[in-house]
Amino acid sequence: MHARSRGRRFPLSLIVTASALMIFVIGTLLLNVYIDSRRRSTYDRTYESLAMDAVSRTVSQLSFRISLYETQMTGIAFNEELYNQLLRTYPDFISQWATLRSMEQAYQYVHSLLPGITQFRIYHDNPSLLENGGLLWKPGNRLLDGNREKDWYVQHLTSGRPEWSVYAHPYSGESYSVLTTGIPRGAAGCVGVIYLRLANLSAFGSALKSDRAQHALADPNGIIFLATDPALQGKSLEDTAFPSLTSARISAYGNDTVSTETADGFHILNRLGNGWQLYSFVPMAGISANLNRLNILYRIGVMIVVALGAAAVLTVLHYFRFRLKKLSRRLQSDVPELVHPGMEQTALSDQVDQVEAHYGRLVRQMKDLRLREMEEAMRAMESYVNPHFLYNTLGLIRWRALDDGDEELCQLVDDMTTYYRLSLSGGKSVVTVADEMAHLEAYISIQQRRWGDMVQTETQTDPEALESYVPKNILQTIVENCYVHGMVPGRSGLHVSVRVKRDHDQVMFTVEDDGMGIEPERLAFLNREDDTEITGIGIRSVRQRLLMYYGSDMTMHISSEMGRGTRVLIRIPFSLTEPSIPGGE
Repeated sequence: MHARSRGRRFPLSLIVTASALMIFVIGTLLLNVYIDSRRRSTYDRTYESLAMDAVSRTVSQLSFRISLYETQMTGIAFNEELYNQLLRTYPDFISQWATLRSMEQAYQYVHSLLPGITQFRIYHDNPSLLENGGLLWKPGNRLLDGNREKDWYVQHLTSGRPEWSVYAHPYSGESYSVLTTGIPRGAAGCVGVIYLRLANLSAFGSALKSDRAQHALADPNGIIFLATDPALQGKSLEDTAFPSLTSARISAYGNDTVSTETADGFHILNRLGNGWQLYSFVPMAGISANLNRLNILYRIGVMIVVALGAAAVLTVLHYFRFRLKKLSRRLQSDVPELVHPGMEQTALSDQVDQVEAHYGRLVRQMKDLRLREMEEAMRAMESYVNPHFLYNTLGLIRWRALDDGDEELCQLVDDMTTYYRLSLSGGKSVVTVADEMAHLEAYISIQQRRWGDMVQTETQTDPEALESYVPKNILQTIVENCYVHGMVPGRSGLHVSVRVKRDHDQVMFTVEDDGMGIEPERLAFLNREDDTEITGIGIRSVRQRLLMYYGSDMTMHISSEMGRGTRVLIRIPFSLTEPSIPGGE
């Protein structure tokens, strides 16, 4: 290692840094030169594509907005709740008012959902449902967009899809659009018509704004109702420059787009999906000016990318050199015996070589430490007490008691063995109902040897529930509360009842006693769903574990009356597979 360091003029880390920087900068510049040349040759050949791109963005925005309005109207028209509300018979004004309030709350968002909406109406002919002049309307003899409402209603009642119409306000002259659609009820026709009025300038005006093209939006009859130049509004497309160009049809753009190039630019006509027509003029000067600005921005962008990329490469490499240097110093400080006595330290030291040398020595020392660790682990295992030791000890006590003829002690040892076997259960946190009941009965048997006739217990288990799984120690914790908080030391004759029953797809656990009961304030706390405020480790542990496994699918309720006893009811899903904690391993 010493000879290698002396023969190298520059450290490896500096060579890697310089090489990475040169590869990035040179590669980026060559790639951008190629892209720029291809871009220029393509733009020189496809000025018309640039013009079409400029117009296509406007077409996309208009089509998208039209689609949004139509989708919203279709969603409302096919709302089953709206259909039922318009079809039902209302016996009194109160039921009508309740329906009206419900509909207003359901559709109050429509005005703020999309720009330009000035009126949203639902027309119907249900004689038992009112009209309020706001949301609900009935067709009458009033004029609606120049037509009698009844005639308009009959005309649109059979409409199966959204229909657009364009009108001019009789006083202000401003144009507005109307979108209508029937509310279908299958083959029987419609139960009403939805009417949506839009201010065209607010709804579609922003889509026509462009720094390159001029636009005019016309209805299916060719009448311009919205334009970049307000002077064109109200005129027909026949009065523009486009009619003389309609004979030129470009197949590459399909039947809905017509484009023709003149000396001053491109004239483009697009037919939108709802029958509207968009006439656009893109001046050649605008395309050239934008292309020149794009070239300038492109070159500036390339320089910025190269500068930032070079800075990023230097920063990353400097960061790793710094971390390697820091790691090398830390190894020298924390494990000084790893430092090679002949390692050369220079102003341009190579941190990679130093870390490699430290790593080799560290690996050798770790092998020695691993051998010592295995020896320590063997010594620790000699003093480790496992469940088998406990079972063997209990077995020895049972045999001694059996030799002495002490059957009661034998039974107690058997109960303890069962209790600890099921408590440990191989580290599992869930057991079958059968094991849970066996564990509980072993616990009750041990307790009865202490309390004797002072406590009477009863267990009932539905055989259909035995194979279901449950978090272990649930029942034992609750029954323990009966012994502890049922005031056993202060009275006799306590009764404890445990019942397990399968109820369809649930398992129901009921634990009851006739003890001293729980104070109302304490009971209210114990029954709170937010048990982060519940005191008492036992009940809190049971509720929290059930919530972790089942969430809202479980219920746990405690009822109690002072001087009369306490009842705990738990319901969990019946499951033949072991439940797991959601999100857990």
